[in-house]
Amino acid sequence: AADSDNLYAISPHGTTTRLLDGLNNPQALCEDAAGAIWFATSDAFFRGVGQRFERIPTDKRRNFLDCVATLDGRLWLTRTRGGITRYENGTWTESLPDGPDGPLKVTTLVAYRGGLLAHVRSQGLVYMQLPKTQVLWRADDIPGGEITALQPVAGDVLVATVGGMARLRDGKVTQLKRDAPWLQGVVGIADDRHGYTWLLSRAGIARVSRDALSRSFDDPDAPLQAQLFDFDDGLEAPAVTGYSRNSAVLGGDGVLRFLTTDGI
Repeated sequence: AADSDNLYAISPHGTTTRLLDGLNNPQALCEDAAGAIWFATSDAFFRGVGQRFERIPTDKRRNFLDCVATLDGRLWLTRTRGGITRYENGTWTESLPDGPDGPLKVTTLVAYRGGLLAHVRSQGLVYMQLPKTQVLWRADDIPGGEITALQPVAGDVLVATVGGMARLRDGKVTQLKRDAPWLQGVVGIADDRHGYTWLLSRAGIARVSRDALSRSFDDPDAPLQAQLFDFDDGLEAPAVTGYSRNSAVLGGDGVLRFLTTDGI
């Protein structure tokens, strides 16, 4: 985890260790298949194994927002000014073709079926095997016009938008026809090891049966109930909105962690 100046490691027992300090706004934190940690600051790029970090040469004009590591060893990084940069074997490559008005703004990015799945603000939900791209859900059809989180779940991808939830299955997007408050404006999605999906929104943290959620996409009348944890249950701060990256994670220790306005 990182804040505006520091990089931390959180142990399975919840102990937090500061690994690096004095950083300049660390972003784009990801882990590759070999267990190395990568992240960018506004003036550098780093790779770490254990508690040892090395600085990777890069153009200081590249300001990265998000990072995805794919199984082939490549890193894919979204940029503040738009576009996607690939890092492979020490080489940086600008991989996403520009749109008619310049670099395309990518707000959310995950690995998906040998490629990438992204929210491109001017286009919508886009599947990428760069440089080839395919729009799966047009921007004009997305409730609220913004995708706030993407999370692969059992072969599908759960898609959170400002106006509700959707599912991507076999290239088809199905919207969830429910209006519960805990389904609106979801910014974090995580699956636990006990058959539940957890959703973080301004309403709180909702726990819902994974199977029931899956059935509800196919049958609008199927029962769908959630256990909601909010301020009455000890949640001290609301979810961070406007972040456009998944604000929930299942750690390797099986513990769920959520990003709020007052920390994790």
